[in-house]
Amino acid sequence: MRSVDEGIKAFSDKYDFVTYVDCYSKFLGDDGYCKPELVSDGLHPNEEGYKVIASVLNPILSADEEPTTENPTTENPTTEAPTTQKPTEQITTTAKISVARAKVKSASKKYSSKKMKISLKKVSGVAKYQIQISNSKKFKKVIATKTVKGTKVSYSSKKIRKKKTLYIRVRAIKIVDKKNYTGKWSKVKKVKVTK
Repeated sequence: MRSVDEGIKAFSDKYDFVTYVDCYSKFLGDDGYCKPELVSDGLHPNEEGYKVIASVLNPILSADEEPTTENPTTENPTTEAPTTQKPTEQITTTAKISVARAKVKSASKKYSSKKMKISLKKVSGVAKYQIQISNSKKFKKVIATKTVKGTKVSYSSKKIRKKKTLYIRVRAIKIVDKKNYTGKWSKVKKVKVTK
């Protein structure tokens, strides 16, 4: 991935008609690897990843837009009072999408097992839930991410096998006009690990 990025930059340096924009570095964590919270499968950006890309591109695209000005018109003075026409105002209102905060009711697993049982609090009006699991309470490194539709979840992964300490959090996802809107992350809950 790094070599591809460097190749694109070298190409842009060679030709004036190509503009290179660095989005790659925004996806890198302190360990030099791609931040898991920004990708859906380890490579392709998820919704949060596309927000990062947009934050980089929007200022550049806005700067490239040239403002248009209308040519002023000069009217000959007349004895009649001029008529004034009010410009038509176009007002666009955007409704704010509210997504309630989700909650993890319980999460448990056996130490040697790769399966975890998860129970979530149902949030009205949402289509699905995104779950993240970490061995850090502050979620410095996310071990696993899974999106589910139900509130009773049986999750299986080798990454959580033989882990004494695990933490879990969840957020709700609402779909409006085919767009995903995510709520805030829930409070972090410690997974109950038994022998």
